[in-house]
Amino acid sequence: MLSMSFGFSIIAFGLLATIFADPFWGLAAFTLFTHITPQQLSELYIVPLRAPLFISIAVLVCYFFNSRYSQKFSERPAELWMMVIILLGMALGAAGAFDKDAAWSATFVFMKYVVFFLLFINIIDSYKKLTWFQNAMILSAAWLVYRCWDQRGSTSNRFENRGGGIIDDSNEFAAALVLLLPLVVNRIFRGPWWIRAGAAAGTFGMIMSVVITSSRGGFLGLVAVYVATMTMFQKQRKKMLILLVGVGLVASVFVTDYYRDRMLGMLAAQEGQVDPDLSAQTRFDAWRYALVLFSENPIYGCGMDNFGDYFGHEKQGRELGQGGTVCHSLWFQALSEGGLMVFVPLVAMLALFFVRTSRAKKSFLLLSREDVRDDIAALQVGLIGFLVAATFVNRLFYEPIYWWCGMAVVYSRIAQVETMEQDAIAQDAITEGVITQGAIAQGAIT
Repeated sequence: MLSMSFGFSIIAFGLLATIFADPFWGLAAFTLFTHITPQQLSELYIVPLRAPLFISIAVLVCYFFNSRYSQKFSERPAELWMMVIILLGMALGAAGAFDKDAAWSATFVFMKYVVFFLLFINIIDSYKKLTWFQNAMILSAAWLVYRCWDQRGSTSNRFENRGGGIIDDSNEFAAALVLLLPLVVNRIFRGPWWIRAGAAAGTFGMIMSVVITSSRGGFLGLVAVYVATMTMFQKQRKKMLILLVGVGLVASVFVTDYYRDRMLGMLAAQEGQVDPDLSAQTRFDAWRYALVLFSENPIYGCGMDNFGDYFGHEKQGRELGQGGTVCHSLWFQALSEGGLMVFVPLVAMLALFFVRTSRAKKSFLLLSREDVRDDIAALQVGLIGFLVAATFVNRLFYEPIYWWCGMAVVYSRIAQVETMEQDAIAQDAITEGVITQGAIAQGAIT
């Protein structure tokens, strides 16, 4: 009942705040439904499944008619055109795919990502909105931890987020938590004590949830987050070290033999041995076959969500169309199913994210805004960890990747505006000083 009330509260707030206040709040509510699926909110009553769609439509309509956004869709950065190229590549691949329905369905999903990205970069225009958007992401992370705690032990040795939409699989679940973790860690070192205490508890819960998934990609993602955190948060390095080591030691108490065996299985697979559950070896086979499919159609690939059909037929003895193992990698998924028209713009977007955020960090340091600099660093750390984890799981269709790129655009814009404002103030001060000195000199002469 409590979960159902929570879901209806999100729906009501998202719609009412969008209509009567600002379309931004609809974006925030829509963001929550990325990780909080309506199916999971009530066992007795289904929370309206179309609520995210209604909220997104309300955001689009209200954006058009809201007077505070005078120039509609005026922001069209390079990332937008990269996403359009990806979308075009998916459409070309779908036209020649074996399973056209699956390919076109995936293409339509990505088209919604493009629309959301366009709204995102035009509606979110301030640091305050960015902070609230990240707060929504943190709230969704809290839901994921709650699901893992509530369903622990009910999904065999590994936690599967059943009914979780785009993060149903345990590896997808772990990758999502890795992406969100630095946002929570960053809250530990500022704000009221109760926020810092809650963030510390959330950090422990998120790390434990990744452990419970027994995801090897998630484990490597956590390692990447740890290394990147130690590198980017230099002033807080000692505190971060104590925090993460302490949380890691406590979490290690709950590590099972099954988890240890899976982590050690990575080493066995690297040595050419057979992994106990064969999943690591299957990944390597899938990656090699992904390169074969890419070589056969390097421009736009075999079509979205079609890799499993070909791999199942060629390597697993199944009839064409019966499906098979996916390629278990963001990179090989993009190469094999989307070809260069998907892979190259995707890599370019991610590279541009780090370029934009690095420049924005320097600008905010010059503006003496270390809090904003830390927020940007948390985004960088999260995406680094996520990309490591996503190397071992299909994650091309995970919208927060593109939200991170959108936040880089907004941070860069805010940094540029604030730098120009500070330069203008400094120039006015210099001009006023010159005039004053000239008046004093004139008076002395007189």
